[in-house]
Amino acid sequence: MEDKPKDEVTEQKHDPNNQLDCNNGIAILHSNSEILDLSTVDDNVFANDAQNSKKVPDSIEVKKSDSEVKESQPERGQWGNRLEFFLAVVGFSIGVGNVFRFPYVCYKNGGGAFLIPYFIALACCGMPLMFLELAWGQFSNEGPITAWSVCPLFSGIGVCACTMTAIVILYYNVIMCYSVYYMFASLTFGEVPWSHCQETTPTIWTSDIHVGDQICVEPRNEGAKIWTNVSYVTPATSYLVDDVLGLSSGLWHFGHIQWRLALALAFIWVVTFLCVVKGIKTTGKVVYFTATFPYFILFILLVRGVTLDGAMLGIKKYLTPDFSRLGDLSVWADAFQQVFYSMGPGWGGLLTFASFNDFHHNIQKDAVLVTMVSAFTSFFGGFVVFSILGFLSFTYNKPIEQIASTGITVAFETYPAALAKMPFAQFWSFIFFFMIIILGLDSEFGMLEALICAVVDSYPAKLLKYKLHITAAVSFMFFLSGLIFVTQGGMFLVTIIDSYFAIFGLLVVCFTESIVFAYMYGYHKFSRDIQEMLGRPPSRYFQCMWCAITPCLIVFILFSLFMRSGGSAKISYQGRVFPDYTPMLGLAMGFCVVLIVPAVGVIKLALNNWNWRLLIQPTTEWGPKFRRMSSVQTPTTTSNPYKTQMTVDSCI
Repeated sequence: MEDKPKDEVTEQKHDPNNQLDCNNGIAILHSNSEILDLSTVDDNVFANDAQNSKKVPDSIEVKKSDSEVKESQPERGQWGNRLEFFLAVVGFSIGVGNVFRFPYVCYKNGGGAFLIPYFIALACCGMPLMFLELAWGQFSNEGPITAWSVCPLFSGIGVCACTMTAIVILYYNVIMCYSVYYMFASLTFGEVPWSHCQETTPTIWTSDIHVGDQICVEPRNEGAKIWTNVSYVTPATSYLVDDVLGLSSGLWHFGHIQWRLALALAFIWVVTFLCVVKGIKTTGKVVYFTATFPYFILFILLVRGVTLDGAMLGIKKYLTPDFSRLGDLSVWADAFQQVFYSMGPGWGGLLTFASFNDFHHNIQKDAVLVTMVSAFTSFFGGFVVFSILGFLSFTYNKPIEQIASTGITVAFETYPAALAKMPFAQFWSFIFFFMIIILGLDSEFGMLEALICAVVDSYPAKLLKYKLHITAAVSFMFFLSGLIFVTQGGMFLVTIIDSYFAIFGLLVVCFTESIVFAYMYGYHKFSRDIQEMLGRPPSRYFQCMWCAITPCLIVFILFSLFMRSGGSAKISYQGRVFPDYTPMLGLAMGFCVVLIVPAVGVIKLALNNWNWRLLIQPTTEWGPKFRRMSSVQTPTTTSNPYKTQMTVDSCI
């Protein structure tokens, strides 16, 4: 058969799959949803030739339909409703630090007077940073690394935040594995195991006692302390140090893995994986329980606590204001640091959760409400903790000052000692440690989801379909890496990371975020972005905070942190004194992570011919997802699209 000329369109038999609709010169090929805009072609192209055939150009513009564009874009997912997002943010922001760190920080910094700098810190740092990250995530629809398309020069901040998050996840799950250990240990028909001294710990009846030994003394034997130059501990402390931790002699003496803690760590990682296995589809359902149930347990513990002897003494100590402490700058620094521990900015979790929002969701209202809930939880947790401390003070006949503690000490030594003295100690112990697990899981969801999204969003077309496998691999890798924290010396690493490492990098991340959006991207542009989402720009209050107040206060906290690290106070844990260089070691670890920021910046500059002006401008990837999807529909040129056989006579 003789070949037809390429520029002629031959008549073919009717094919229902290749139907054409003709309207205003637009030919639509239904078989592949390609829209051929023939109205844009020069009229001369369709001039009749001698054979009265219709000629077409060799190339023509092809536009993809909305449905085809939508199918070509990977689906990140979206919250089922607004309540899921709100509960997820509440759960992420409110954790163990609100319940067990804030009360002690409040007590040692002036009691009720501490609430003044704390609420100021919430208004000047906590709420503005939360609103900034929620608005940023909702507008960009990206994770903590790819969201830095707003200013590529500082994309290392996203890598830095993810690195810090990964390290904190390691030790955060270790804290929860301690709770798992205690929770299952409380399932006994007899006394809880921390109600009496452990066999491996010397007691007042032990004959072979050396200077510096720790002697376990049960409450009924408090009057029989006959040894000098030794330290006395409660049965709860003995249980934690000798049975749970098997604590080594000091830093760098790791010893062997505590296999029961390793099993508890594996358990908590399996639970974490199952809760995030399908991203926000599962997390959004789990938070209905994990974000609300801790309040129910806290209320039960408070009701039980205030009925104990001496409870009012503890609460009075908690609330009694000492306004003279407000002249101490360290009190103000502690207030601002506590905000970063209890609100969660800088980790990437807030940004990631907001990236799954509807574009017009009112995140400003959520930022205000979550700030209020966080403040209430911290304040309310103080009543729960100090009612128990008052009971212990009454039981042991000791002043509150000798009993009050923070963090791990109050959660696994002080509180268990009080629970052991209550009737039905098994029940109270079980729900208490179950509450700690729930509080930790909520924060874990946000941090882990931020890491997963940071990976998947970098190459969504290739990696999104493997998100389940990536989540499983990351969880298993974290479990293996976390085993060093369940060795006999693991608690020393947990103490260093908790006290020094995390806060330094966190402050640098938040400071850079404020500077970038205030001065490089520009608060005017950011205000317009927020107005596009909410229908109104942010108030002058938020703009003032982002541009001046918040960055200056973060610098103040950093300065205070460095001043404290150079102090002469010795750091110890259960009689094991840390080396003098420990504070600087922790800050150095944080500084090494922060070095990622200039390193990535230099690489970006080198790859772009050192054009820094270009790198402080948003890329074409910056903006909401629907806007980027619409840009995909720009015309593309293809070689003669009419190679698909069809009839166009009726369309001309």
